Amino acid sequence: MATIETIQIASTRDVPGIGAACHLRWGSIDTYAPVSDVRDTAEDLFTCAAYADLMGKMLRMQIAGEVITALMTGLATGRDRPFFGHPTTVTLQPAGSSRQRTGVVLVKRGSMKGWLSPEEARGMGRKRRRGVSRPRCRSSAASGVNDERSALAQFLMAAPFLRGGR
Repeated sequence: MATIETIQIASTRDVPGIGAACHLRWGSIDTYAPVSDVRDTAEDLFTCAAYADLMGKMLRMQIAGEVITALMTGLATGRDRPFFGHPTTVTLQPAGSSRQRTGVVLVKRGSMKGWLSPEEARGMGRKRRRGVSRPRCRSSAASGVNDERSALAQFLMAAPFLRGGR
């Protein structure tokens, strides 16, 4: 699997059977997707980037893989859709590399597969959200394990599935 070289997305009009749509091209993939599906995918790029960042932090803190898997499964369980991305665009999956101790976002559509860093995933999501106000994503440069553990503890306390809610 390689990093994603180029995914081109262009707005179109009146695609038969779809209406307003976006034209997606990536390697051998050349298709059209409804605008709402592209918007959902852009939102999911941000979500997957955040989850990948979290995985990377936990891997650097040497948290057990079983704990990371349980946490990430719990976070994804309460979603409206059982997947990230959209079948008409690309599917997304946050992942972590235990060897490199970093998070990545896996991207797939048909025979095309690749990965993005969390920063690249957020950048790709921003490009698809023209006209929509978007939050600034800042990464903290916490160098100490204690700072990372503190940030992780604050995140976990805010996670609704840990309190029994959804």
